[in-house]
Amino acid sequence: MIRNLIRLSIAVGCMCVSSFALGQEASPKDAAPAAARRVAATANVPAKRKLTEQQKKALDILEASEAASRGLESPMRSYALLQISASLPVPDEKRSRALLHDAFTASLEIHDDDDTKTRLQEDIFAGLLPLSLDDVQELLPQAELKVRKQTSERIIRLYTDKKKFDNAIDLVNQVTAWDEFPYGSGGSLMQALPADMMAEKQGLFIQAVNSYKNHKHSGIQVGSSLTDMIVKHYGEMPPKVVLSAIEDILSQAKNQDEENHGNNITIGGSGGAVNFEGNYQFQLFALLPILERLDETRAKGLLDENQALQAKLQQYPMGIESVMPTPKEPPKAADIGDKRQGPPANTRVERSISSSDQKNAAMAAQMQAAEQARQQMKQVVDDAEKDPVQALARTTTLPIVIADWTYSPRGNALSAIARAYVKKDPSVASQALSELRKIVPDMPLGGQAQALHSAANLYIEMGDKDTAEKVVGEGF
Repeated sequence: MIRNLIRLSIAVGCMCVSSFALGQEASPKDAAPAAARRVAATANVPAKRKLTEQQKKALDILEASEAASRGLESPMRSYALLQISASLPVPDEKRSRALLHDAFTASLEIHDDDDTKTRLQEDIFAGLLPLSLDDVQELLPQAELKVRKQTSERIIRLYTDKKKFDNAIDLVNQVTAWDEFPYGSGGSLMQALPADMMAEKQGLFIQAVNSYKNHKHSGIQVGSSLTDMIVKHYGEMPPKVVLSAIEDILSQAKNQDEENHGNNITIGGSGGAVNFEGNYQFQLFALLPILERLDETRAKGLLDENQALQAKLQQYPMGIESVMPTPKEPPKAADIGDKRQGPPANTRVERSISSSDQKNAAMAAQMQAAEQARQQMKQVVDDAEKDPVQALARTTTLPIVIADWTYSPRGNALSAIARAYVKKDPSVASQALSELRKIVPDMPLGGQAQALHSAANLYIEMGDKDTAEKVVGEGF
């Protein structure tokens, strides 16, 4: 808790410098990574830009903070340099890269807190990637394995977006050699490959199947798993390979359920919500419609053994595809945000997953309540396009916090409405921000600085610097 409070104070302090320095130039797109905004702005900023008095003062504050930060122990030194890089008041790619390099070097000195080390490296690479892909690739081999995999998946998606398919395939091979096939980004790559690269697509699928067989799996990953790859691409793959993969998935799922003494799993998407008595039943639900096309006898036998599944498949005949229809386009790298913060309020929530031991029914109820709140939040934000006053009134029905979740349904909804109306109707935006400020103290700690940062920038965009300054004061 103390570490979180220190982090919050540094984040709000850098927010203060950023908002103070930018003044009227603050961007409404405060949810985007700061480094990415600086790179985008560089094209429109003269090489020798005359700084305003406010910006000079902000730079003085940051330079003093940087000098002090370099005397801190490695965890806080790394975090402080990261925040200073994100708070520079004018685009300075060279300085940002240097700060992020030093932040990463400091993270390597952390030896007694793997969680902090991993989170810092994740954030450092998130800031450095929009600035220099070469720098990221240079530092990546020294990063923690989880960070290497996560960052590599983002780079694979970047290569995929730019249609640099050979580069993406090479990086998939590297990630697979480190640990396991990256099913999320690898699946998106397969979806994007053109028809004349069918051999490469099949090669990726076979590689994924072999990697899955050589690793033990626990839990479910909806949207980034071998199951999802089969659902989306089975018609283009060798049937024997698909059938072998299905059998292995079902076998591992059954073993997992036996080890965990049964799990209660609920999935929800735009097509509805379904509850399953364990991972095995979920995998059957997802894969039986495909198995019926490839081996009808085997499919019938499995369905006869699991009669509780029959009603679910009658309601959702395409299985997981009926509950969570595949998007027409694979997700782009720019759409992949920080999962720890939860989905943005203006994002269509099409899928969610929860699980708990059957002995802990209270936890299952909590997760179902969380999914319901997410769906309600989405509806409120959608309705704000037609009737913002009514939507603001309905935000009071949303919970401020749900159990241990790191985002606030009500806070996210209010922020989204404010962003949507900051230009169209500032009075609506102002009302939304006023309500947001009231609930900030009750929001999860991790979301408080972000909510205040967003509010300060929006007030500045509306020309209300006095209230923006008050928001910064509230942050401190």
